[in-house]
Amino acid sequence: MPHANEIRSGRHLFIVDAAAEEDARREAIERAESAEARRHRRDADLDLAQVTVVHLGLLRTH
Repeated sequence: MPHANEIRSGRHLFIVDAAAEEDARREAIERAESAEARRHRRDADLDLAQVTVVHLGLLRTH
């Protein structure tokens, strides 16, 4: 039987405003590694291979 930390049981969504996809990925990972996010997932490891970033490229008005 797998250990509880080895079971993929959920997804977390972080919406960030960033100019480029790599900036969005970096900021989302920083949020996911925060103390609050770690508590929320009960200190389970963050599997960076499973991170998906969708860059929406929303139009900005200046």
